[in-house]
Amino acid sequence: MPLALTYGVLPRWDIAAGWGEQFERHTGDNGNIEHVGGCDDFSLSSKLLFLGEDAWLPAQTLCPAVVLPAADEGEGLGSGVADYDLTWMASKSITDTFNVHANVGYTWVGDPSGDDLSDVVHYGVAADYLLAERLQAIGEVVGEALPEGGTSWFFRSGFRYAVSDSFALVLAAGSKIAGDAPEFCAESGIVWVWETS
Repeated sequence: MPLALTYGVLPRWDIAAGWGEQFERHTGDNGNIEHVGGCDDFSLSSKLLFLGEDAWLPAQTLCPAVVLPAADEGEGLGSGVADYDLTWMASKSITDTFNVHANVGYTWVGDPSGDDLSDVVHYGVAADYLLAERLQAIGEVVGEALPEGGTSWFFRSGFRYAVSDSFALVLAAGSKIAGDAPEFCAESGIVWVWETS
């Protein structure tokens, strides 16, 4: 149950913080099914639009982020160490109703004591299409690759419905294409935008 708050410091610069609760059902060391829950790790990020869109070039953004350990490492809800990420994103309007997006990034994964975890290269392509005045179809394909080899691919698609100019509902589902990715995932959420004086 994540919550993210984003603040527009300047027209081209946002800062964001994310946190929430997580509930997991997994197989424990003794082979029994366990249910655990608790707080999630805390994330801080920033987005800087360094190049605006023109007739040929897409809008381009850099997004540095850090994930700070807050989740219970003993319950398997977090690693207990910080992770760092830098992502480049690009977006282009093809028509008034159709947009495409791409991103590529690198995550420096923190190594808990006694573990040697691999960093991750991640990338994706996405598109959105306005079906009606307030209804938008969305879809994406994402991949993750370990520097020493091995890649997973995952897709999700869904809808975004604008209840008002400042409030939207999002529903999406997806599945594995290849590699070590979830067999199935369903997500829902809300987006609420408000202006400060």
